[in-house]
Amino acid sequence: MQIVQTLDEAAIKATVTHPAIWPHVADDSCSLDTYAPPINGVLWLEVVDEQSLGMYLVHPHNCVTYEIHTCLLPIAWGAKAKQAGKLVLDWIFANTNCEKVVTQVPQTNALALRYAKRCGMVVEGNNRQSFLKDGQLLDMTQLGITKKEHTCQ
Repeated sequence: MQIVQTLDEAAIKATVTHPAIWPHVADDSCSLDTYAPPINGVLWLEVVDEQSLGMYLVHPHNCVTYEIHTCLLPIAWGAKAKQAGKLVLDWIFANTNCEKVVTQVPQTNALALRYAKRCGMVVEGNNRQSFLKDGQLLDMTQLGITKKEHTCQ
């Protein structure tokens, strides 16, 4: 398994809009018909084994803090997902100036919250009423991990 950077918009869109992923990542501002993946100012990191296992969207908040969004396909769920999480953090910390990775998980996505914790992230706070889904404002849990914490795991 390896992490590779990609700019393949069709592959990115196919991954993000996959029926097992889209309902968990899209808010009320997005539709399948109009979704176009952001390309400028972000990194798309693909998890590749014998085939694509999914992608991570990574974007800098500043020169040392990067936010990550996970889009792993069902074939990567389970043990492969944990391995992919470790590899993507290894890649980010080795190939960027990043000292801290953060993520935000909507309160309805228990699977993503559990996954972030399995990857070593710790809960750092609650971003109240910050995600609009099905007309309802949801809280988001903020999690993070520092480079030092990751290398100690």
